[in-house]
Amino acid sequence: NALISHCIQKHHEIHSAALIAGGFTMGELSVTDYTSLEKMLTLNFKTAYTLIRPMYEHMRNKGGGNIILIGSKSAQHLTGGAFALAYTLSK
Repeated sequence: NALISHCIQKHHEIHSAALIAGGFTMGELSVTDYTSLEKMLTLNFKTAYTLIRPMYEHMRNKGGGNIILIGSKSAQHLTGGAFALAYTLSK
C-alpha cells in the first residue's frame, strides 16, 4: 500500500493505528442489491484489510504495535443488523 509505505518512509516507524472511517447503508435482504453489498465491503472491509496488511508486517518486523478497528454492534446482534444487511456483513 502506497500510503503505508509513504508513512513508514517519512516517519520510519508505525507504532499504532486507529482505523475508524467507513460507510453505512440501510436495507434488508429483499432490497439489498449486489452493488450495495460490494460498496459496503469495499468501504468497510477491503479498505481496512488493505491498510492492515502492510502495517501488520511492519509492526511485526519492528517488534509489535497496536491496530484498533471500529466494528459495529449490528455485526454482533444479527437481528438488528438485518435491516442494514450490506453494512452488517461488511463489519
